[in-house]
Amino acid sequence: MRDNDDTANLLHSIAPLPKLLTSVLVFTAAIAVSQLQYLGGLVCLEIILILYAMPWGQAKGIIIGMAICAVFVGSLQYLFLPWSEVLLIVLRMMAMALIFPPMLATMRMRDLRDTLVYQLKIPYDYAFMFTTALRYVPDLLNDAHYIMEAQSCRGCDFKHGNPWQRIKRYMAILAPLVMHGLNKAETLAMSMELRGYDISAVKPATVQPLRSIDVAVSAAMIVAFAVFVGFGKA
Repeated sequence: MRDNDDTANLLHSIAPLPKLLTSVLVFTAAIAVSQLQYLGGLVCLEIILILYAMPWGQAKGIIIGMAICAVFVGSLQYLFLPWSEVLLIVLRMMAMALIFPPMLATMRMRDLRDTLVYQLKIPYDYAFMFTTALRYVPDLLNDAHYIMEAQSCRGCDFKHGNPWQRIKRYMAILAPLVMHGLNKAETLAMSMELRGYDISAVKPATVQPLRSIDVAVSAAMIVAFAVFVGFGKA
């Protein structure tokens, strides 16, 4: 457990910029690499990173959710493509998606916003909207869980029936979830307006400069990306 805590603390200590660079490089590598063994290894490394960086409950939910999504996508693709291509698509999808949860879980949204604005020169409004949307993702997941429980109490069965029937029943969750999300967005917009939100009044933040560990992580990821893509495309 101590090794887990030490690894998580190390990941938290790294600046947001190297984490963003890592996410982009892994995402690009997942698209560029075409060999199954390399993609499978990349997915395994990402799962290990998730287990070290996040609490067990959250990590288990992400891994199980991605596994279910991969099985669903693979089942649809298997109707039209050979098995080797289906496996390539599934592994590529998982490699592209699994890198973001541990990166986002180990950085504060304020630090991410300041990095986007003051180091990557993205307009403040866009960075604010992006980080605000990320902040609401856990709330939407919790809302979906509560709505599913409420619909189950009303007699909606999500565990039985063929896949098509179960997909249709999940519409009973999607519609209330969308409406609830729109209500939250409207409430947030009204709160910001009442509090006098003004982009011109935002005070410049002090972004932590990159340290030696941040430069080392960035350089290591660039080298690993070049080597991985070079061998994986062969």
